Amino acid sequence: MRSQLQSQSEPLHARSRPHGLTAFCILCALVFCGFKPVQEFLKDRAEQIQIEIHAMSERDIVRPGESFKIFVVAVPQKGWHFYSMEANGQDPTVATRLVIDQSPFEVVGEWAETPPTLVKDEALGRWVKVHSHRAEFSRTLVAPEALEPGTHMVRGTLTYRICDNKVCALPQDRPFQFHVIVKTED
Repeated sequence: MRSQLQSQSEPLHARSRPHGLTAFCILCALVFCGFKPVQEFLKDRAEQIQIEIHAMSERDIVRPGESFKIFVVAVPQKGWHFYSMEANGQDPTVATRLVIDQSPFEVVGEWAETPPTLVKDEALGRWVKVHSHRAEFSRTLVAPEALEPGTHMVRGTLTYRICDNKVCALPQDRPFQFHVIVKTED
């Protein structure tokens, strides 16, 4: 009973102190832990920025023994760029890479890309070759003589790093796929 009387005789601000302290602690936790630094926030934003990707063959139907080109087209969102397939200096994670993961077709030669633009990248602090607009990558494939007629899938991965001259995302993998029909002579 005495503690009840004592707490009732204390001023109101003294009795609400635990709640005020709790609110202060929560506010401090939000400020120090809940809000990300600006660069970290921008980096997370960059990792959400995607590029539009289309993959296709120059021909829908090929015959065994024929060669044909395949194309992967990548378009970054406005204000963003991704790097050329060339190494762009010492950091190999900057270069765009294309890999054919699954295909019954034989690969001929290396990937070719539309000419990149040379820009001063403030995020990396150096001159680099980039694609700020539509970029086209191509490679030649050959249908093996012994390949069975039918529809065959080509699957691959485009690995790129996107930036906006302030922040860069970590390298990202985007799968692509398309099909090619193989027909024998009629």
